[in-house]
Amino acid sequence: MCCFIRSTLLAQDLGSDKLRSSYVYSLPTEKGKKVFISQGYKGWFSHKKQFALDFKLKEGSPIYAAREGVVYQCASHNTKGGMNKKYLSQGNHIIIQHEDGSYAAYWHLKHNGVSVVKGEKVAKGQQIGYSGNTGYSTSAHLHFEVYTYNEKGNQVTFPTQFETSKGIRQLKAYRFYRR
Repeated sequence: MCCFIRSTLLAQDLGSDKLRSSYVYSLPTEKGKKVFISQGYKGWFSHKKQFALDFKLKEGSPIYAAREGVVYQCASHNTKGGMNKKYLSQGNHIIIQHEDGSYAAYWHLKHNGVSVVKGEKVAKGQQIGYSGNTGYSTSAHLHFEVYTYNEKGNQVTFPTQFETSKGIRQLKAYRFYRR
């Protein structure tokens, strides 16, 4: 389960429907394998004010780009993680900027678990890294969120839809999905 805490606003809090994406994302996990959502949007544990998802994965599971874009930021050098806020800034991650100006963030990747570099163009479904347990985290998983910035420069997360083996869905906690 994710313990990554960040000060964000929800799209609904801003009253802005333009932030609600109509784009259909690909699951960022291996094709054909079931994946469990251990925490969903506005989850009780650490997603209280976030539209973010935690995909429960074994450490070293491949991670795939949910949408095409350009790698905006990444870190792969961190080795530590745990339930202490001192680890908050130590999560390995990839942030991809999309054509519409939104960003997808993939957090808690393993040490040296990033397969892309800043500025690289990535295709939807391209392998970009490996799951891990770095940063403020309770166990190996992938924390995924999509966000943009409002006029005040605050990060704003918003809900997304995914293509699953059973059609287009907004993912919910405590359920399994398959790409």
